[in-house]
Amino acid sequence: MKNRKNAKWFLGIILICGLGFAAPASAHLPRLERGNVEIKVEKPEISKAYYGWLEGKPAVYSIDSKKPFLLYAGLLSPRVENGRMDYSATIYKDGELFAQVPADDSFWLINYEPFGNDYYAEGPEYEQEVLAGKYEIEVFNSGNRGNYVLAIGKTENLSAGEFLRTLFVLPSVKEEFFGKPWWEAYNNLVGLFTLIILAVVSTALYFIVSFIRNKRLKSKLDEQYRKLPAR
Repeated sequence: MKNRKNAKWFLGIILICGLGFAAPASAHLPRLERGNVEIKVEKPEISKAYYGWLEGKPAVYSIDSKKPFLLYAGLLSPRVENGRMDYSATIYKDGELFAQVPADDSFWLINYEPFGNDYYAEGPEYEQEVLAGKYEIEVFNSGNRGNYVLAIGKTENLSAGEFLRTLFVLPSVKEEFFGKPWWEAYNNLVGLFTLIILAVVSTALYFIVSFIRNKRLKSKLDEQYRKLPAR
């Protein structure tokens, strides 16, 4: 039992170190919303990127926080053919207008994101410490059409569960938002970090299993030796 606990502890350290090394790749945890127009945001302080597209009506992201938090909302647009750069947002608190994030408040600079190997147009953003309450972020543009990305939160989450979830979501993002083959989701630094983590974890597991096996074999041999008649 003690060996098993030591093995889990050692494996946990290896995984955390690997995830820490891959932190930049998972800074904005992707959420694929497609045409959803009502999205509930859990833990708004955690950095997430919501990928969605407008289909004739605004998309509304709701936040219900029981404590003060840093409200960050940034609009981006994938750089693809017919990509739009006119996304705006309106923020409501408890049903009343709280802030506006208009598209013309930004130059929509083109930015290369090396970890996903993609280009984005960075639009307007809003950042402020806010009180507890119910907030709604309404994303829209003229005609309410096109693919957008809404970044919410700034605190990175390096949990193993979120990292694995990111790996499963990335192929759909690559295909549906950038029109590229799904496998290109890993033909970048994300894939490199993933291979490094797998290599480290696999090596750690090998040595852990070998250690436990040798320990058990030694115990078995010691037990057999004790049963031998004394000379």
